Amino acid sequence: MTTKEHPNSSRQDLLNVIASNPFHGPREAKFWHGRVFSDEEEERVLLPPTMTWESPQKPRDDHHNYTTTDEDDPKSWLTASEYQDEDVVMKLKIQKLAQLLQQSKKTVVYSGAGISVSAGIGQAARGSHKKHPVFGNKKRNSTTAQPTPTHYALGALASQHDLIHGWIQQNHDGLPQKAGFPQERINEIHGSWFDPSNPVVVYSGSLRDEEYRWMVKEAETADLVLVLGTSLSGLNADQVPINAAYRSLHNDNTSSLGMVVINLQQTPQDGKASLRIFGSTDDVFRQLFHSMHFKLPKALPKQYKFPKDKRFLVPYDSNGDLYLVSNGGNNKTDNDNSYKMVWDLSVNAKVRIVNHNVEGAGQPSHKPVLAQNPQLHGRILGWDDESMSIRISMSGSVFRMGYWWIETAIQGRTPNLPLVNV
Repeated sequence: MTTKEHPNSSRQDLLNVIASNPFHGPREAKFWHGRVFSDEEEERVLLPPTMTWESPQKPRDDHHNYTTTDEDDPKSWLTASEYQDEDVVMKLKIQKLAQLLQQSKKTVVYSGAGISVSAGIGQAARGSHKKHPVFGNKKRNSTTAQPTPTHYALGALASQHDLIHGWIQQNHDGLPQKAGFPQERINEIHGSWFDPSNPVVVYSGSLRDEEYRWMVKEAETADLVLVLGTSLSGLNADQVPINAAYRSLHNDNTSSLGMVVINLQQTPQDGKASLRIFGSTDDVFRQLFHSMHFKLPKALPKQYKFPKDKRFLVPYDSNGDLYLVSNGGNNKTDNDNSYKMVWDLSVNAKVRIVNHNVEGAGQPSHKPVLAQNPQLHGRILGWDDESMSIRISMSGSVFRMGYWWIETAIQGRTPNLPLVNV
């Protein structure tokens, strides 16, 4: 599908419609649908979504823990109940989503745990997903989880169609990279299971400086933000979609297309959305790809082939900094190996974590590691094809590095490595 197939789909038309519609309150009909609709014929189609799972409880106990008599305050109406758009409404919303993606100058994904539920990874928020049999299997290993259709779709939209330009990932699961999303375009703002330099950050911990600055930049520059599977309940990183929503009110050269929220549950920020879709992200992206005549990649993880000696030539220095940046080697070519170092990731190779946030992340299990081994020296313990990661032993703790880091490093696509040899 192209933008020509749908009238009133030019970028300026979309900006004008969105800017002319103020934020909606929870008692307004458009609160369920978004601010991108203005045509009377379209509005007649916009039936409210159907409740598919009812809960009187809040999505999370750690949010909105106050009382209010204000009917517009989320505390008075927000619950964990789930909704599904009617088929005719969903079709119209899919068309609008395609138009927004095609007209956006910079699209950033902002995702939460909801997009990984169908991969068998749990989330803190309440929801119907907890009735699924997979969550009764205590032996399941989250590090071996496989990507969902949502992850594969986003990977393809980024690498094949250039319609996704960045990703602020609240999750730690590595599923975007397993689905082929480029490591250098994903900001794992709260840490990762597969990046030893950026471990998962506890609630009282500190975000890594690089990720924080990157997140702020995306909040300031994103044209369109896709909010997927997150409750938008007050985290610092929520500024990424919310700032874009406020810019969408502008009617000048600073205006943006705003945010699209795709979620089964309501969020406190729904009234700010340019487009609000109620449904599972897997179903929405299947329909989007069908509508746009894109091929959704098969549900197979990316395959990697590595040399038996597990040694790689990479354009980085001994501190893990990209050579072309740190040493000004802009006159070098890919065939010039004189500036590349050997990155030895064979079993028992000695390594150290660099450019890290191990202390700031605040993981209790890492405190004795830092006390005994402040330089964070360790060794390669083994290669785990099932989780697609390299295991690193360090003073009694085990860190992981995803296989995708190797391809990224060989091509010099990231400014820093997570670990180097000693």
